[in-house]
Amino acid sequence: SGKLISRDLPALKGTTYLFHQYPTGTLISVRKSTVKQITKLSPAAAAAVNPTQIVPIRDLAFQGPKSGSSGGRYTNIDRARGAAAAANAGTAGRTASPD
Repeated sequence: SGKLISRDLPALKGTTYLFHQYPTGTLISVRKSTVKQITKLSPAAAAAVNPTQIVPIRDLAFQGPKSGSSGGRYTNIDRARGAAAAANAGTAGRTASPD
């Protein structure tokens, strides 16, 4: 369902195609079984596609919100650690064992 643009002609090595991605030049390998079609584009057509356009995404569930005083990073974890540290303050000499 996706499309990639190559700076050079993809080379078949075993069961994968190797090529340099346009425009970054990163070496990419793609399984031959996932490739539907390879088409040669002119440099003008490749530039017209403009794959460098950045599309912002919303907050991801596992990252939490990006807004807030700490940038949304680990706010609840820091609070929990602080509460646990306060609850455990001064317990260094005590043990949980009844012995």
